[in-house]
Amino acid sequence: MLAVTDLRKGAAFQDEGELWRVLEYKHIKVARGGATIKVKVRNVNSGSITEKSYNSGDKVEPANITNYPAQYLYPEGENFIFMDTNTYEQFPINAELLGLGVNFLQDNMIVDVQFFDERPIGIQLPPSVVLEVTYTEPAVKGNSSGNITKPATVSSGYKLNVPSFVNTGDKIKINTDSGEYIERA
Repeated sequence: MLAVTDLRKGAAFQDEGELWRVLEYKHIKVARGGATIKVKVRNVNSGSITEKSYNSGDKVEPANITNYPAQYLYPEGENFIFMDTNTYEQFPINAELLGLGVNFLQDNMIVDVQFFDERPIGIQLPPSVVLEVTYTEPAVKGNSSGNITKPATVSSGYKLNVPSFVNTGDKIKINTDSGEYIERA
């Protein structure tokens, strides 16, 4: 059994006969009472999103997830096509299962595809990716005090806030979990 305190973003578990993937995790501690764990989860089968609450001592059944390396090939409608690097078999994964990760896939990128009962349920991206800034406003002269950010669009079409010194054409490193700017590459 898996302690609910071990649930983190991206973790998968079984509860009430369904497979769930954690989207958000909150540990709430009140004065003299016990801690409460609140998780925002997605039902992998139906795609519905809900919130679940557990007491800190509760346990859930871990999902038997296996990871296999696969190469990202191309998008096709609402699906993204991957190829098993061992058998060269191609298979689709729905964009809904990939979540924020669809913004960071690059041609021929090798990722770990997560399978449950021989069915792909998601991917594990590297911690960060490097993408090129395709559009951002020029920095305003004299506006350099503090932590000033501005909106930018990267080569995948993803939009995020970057520091004011980043320009169009720069390559930047982005955290794939949060989707936030890390540094210039």
